[in-house]
Amino acid sequence: GIAVFTVVLHWSVVWVELLQGYTKTIWEYSSQFFILFPCHFTMYLLLAVAIMAYKGKTDSKIFRWIATSVAYFGVVGAAVALLSESHAVYNFEALKDYGNIRYMLSHGTLLLGCLCVFLGGFFKIRVNNIFPFIGVGICAIIIGLIDQGIFSAFGLTTSLTDKNPMYMFGPANGIGIFSIWVMLGIVIPALLLFLIIYEFFAYKKEDRWYKNLHLNEYLPVPPPPPRQLIFLNRVL
Repeated sequence: GIAVFTVVLHWSVVWVELLQGYTKTIWEYSSQFFILFPCHFTMYLLLAVAIMAYKGKTDSKIFRWIATSVAYFGVVGAAVALLSESHAVYNFEALKDYGNIRYMLSHGTLLLGCLCVFLGGFFKIRVNNIFPFIGVGICAIIIGLIDQGIFSAFGLTTSLTDKNPMYMFGPANGIGIFSIWVMLGIVIPALLLFLIIYEFFAYKKEDRWYKNLHLNEYLPVPPPPPRQLIFLNRVL
């Protein structure tokens, strides 16, 4: 499905350049061999969602939290990546290189896959969705610190901004201010505001977040109906 195709696209640049006779070191393919950027992390989480859905593991709290975080984090992250000046769809010069074509296609399928998680009906749009989003952001930062620790320990990087794992030490490609700190600092308040407004219009007063903080059932919701589950299994 989409999740597997996204992973294949991500790795395809290695195979294509190998067939073209390029002689790069493994270190030059660090973005393939390491979970280096937020989109890589989201890509593998989307694959986990697809595998768990295929195996019918959709009734667990872990699955619902992963699905919720992937839906929001993936849509935001993929959209930011697709708007990157160095790779954007309107940058025709960039599209002459397979690496850039692969970049656009893989982020496009990632965006589509994350949108499909929304359509799968595995969670309701509620204010508490902010917690899985923040959780995956924290996990991304931890992974970035681990990556940087590995690079430094083996003398593979000369500065914090060399590989810039998870964009912790500088802006994302082509977008001048968007380090992960700026992205999370902008997106978390914006997403929270959106969720509060959504609940105001979508739910009765007694069902809104400030009336249900004490209820266990105010967690990402029960498994979706069979028709939606079949849809997600086939697409993802």
